[in-house]
Amino acid sequence: MPKTGLNDKTIHDHFLAANVKPNVSEKGDLEEGRKLAKEIFDETYLSAYVAHTPIETHTGIANVENGKVTVWASTQTPSAPGRIAELLGFQGKVR
Repeated sequence: MPKTGLNDKTIHDHFLAANVKPNVSEKGDLEEGRKLAKEIFDETYLSAYVAHTPIETHTGIANVENGKVTVWASTQTPSAPGRIAELLGFQGKVR
């Protein structure tokens, strides 16, 4: 259930208040870069919030043959093959 009061106008404030550390590169020397810069621009730019929405049909097909299982699944969960193997009793045999 979505948090009450969140919409396309308030979502950015919600994300900023969550104080999530961005995934940024640790390479280089930021302070040295600032010293070398002719101009420094410090602004925040936002566009409309766009939710990640996959369009594929969420389904799965499995073929069990000769003690092996092949699964074709519409998933964005990296752990899905291991979980499927566990449910089918094939622990430790995922390739």
